[in-house]
Amino acid sequence: MDVILKDGKLVSIDSEEFKTLINQLSVIYSTSVQVVRVVGKLIIFRVKNGEKLVYNTEIGVMGIYNAVMAFSGGFAPVLSKETRLFGYINTEGELVIPCEYGKAYAFSCSRAVVQNKEKTVTGVINEHGETVVPFIYGNITLFKNNIAEATPLFGMGKKVVFDINYNIIEG
Repeated sequence: MDVILKDGKLVSIDSEEFKTLINQLSVIYSTSVQVVRVVGKLIIFRVKNGEKLVYNTEIGVMGIYNAVMAFSGGFAPVLSKETRLFGYINTEGELVIPCEYGKAYAFSCSRAVVQNKEKTVTGVINEHGETVVPFIYGNITLFKNNIAEATPLFGMGKKVVFDINYNIIEG
């Protein structure tokens, strides 16, 4: 597996240059550092207590999170160390949607299903973090072919089927 280091040079994770980066991070964070995954110029490292360090090879450390999920649609859900809430980073490692959700799922069809802080209701946001489906549902499926299905809160009532713009198709 190759990564791009700060000077734009492509190197192997087994190279001396990459080992030097690992050693530097190990000293800074007083713990061993392991590569979890590489996504373009981002390297996700596991540091102390299983925390995930997001490192942009052109910029440096972008953040440390309790969890960094898989990228989908250019975004990855992250779990904040401080708030224990989810937000999203982009492929540059920037936190672009604040950590304010109790649960966050992968982006699909430019939409992401999220739960409120209390994890009591579910809604949908777009790539700008704007609510596009109100937080009134018990559960919402991920979008497939621009369509999702929602279950009413506590399973009471009929399921609702809608498109990415919240046009109700059924229910």
